[in-house]
Amino acid sequence: MRAVWEQIEALDNKVPAKLQYEAAFQTSRLLRHATYWLLTTRGGALQVDAAVRTFREGVRQLEAETPAVLTGTELVRFEEARKHYTEAGLPPALATRIAALEPLNAALDIVEVAAGHKVSVAETARVYFEVGTRIGGDWLQERIERLTVEGPWQAVARTGLRDAALRVHRRLAERVLARKDRGSAPARVTAWIESGGKDLAHWHRTIADMRAADASDFATLTVGVEALRKLAA
Repeated sequence: MRAVWEQIEALDNKVPAKLQYEAAFQTSRLLRHATYWLLTTRGGALQVDAAVRTFREGVRQLEAETPAVLTGTELVRFEEARKHYTEAGLPPALATRIAALEPLNAALDIVEVAAGHKVSVAETARVYFEVGTRIGGDWLQERIERLTVEGPWQAVARTGLRDAALRVHRRLAERVLARKDRGSAPARVTAWIESGGKDLAHWHRTIADMRAADASDFATLTVGVEALRKLAA
């Protein structure tokens, strides 16, 4: 991230300061999420240097593959963000990198799952994002991101809801990868969906109702995350 900060700072007096602050804010969001993730999953056993060695290469691989592995809402949001930053004045390469920061919230989960299932980072990412697209998890995550917060407690609540949705998303990707199906990510996800049974049918009804109601409040989205959790159980 230091290299990104240097690129942002090098734009002093070349682009509006507001744009620089916006780009820097996106880096801080990702760093905060990664920090929380490590503290939550590693706890008292966290060794920072060892964690860096474990995740560095996989995260770099994922960052390089980001545009190619995204699908659905995630891809739309990435392209919109890249267009926004480019048109606002960021160099194209930096605009792409800043736009990729949001989907990289899933990076540590994806790298860890890839190692656990002995699958490449790129293939794991394709399955991960394909699952989100096919069951509407990307829509649910977008709605959580768009929640309006008033005060620190609602901010904490939104962060908790976002993290819960990401944990469930990870478990669903693991369920697909644990199967013996082979082929492309879409084919593997299709095979899993076709075996979903009543739980998946219930989830489809739930998210259809949420979309019809244009759900955008904490209570409804919390119910959505809980319904998705049952599917991943």
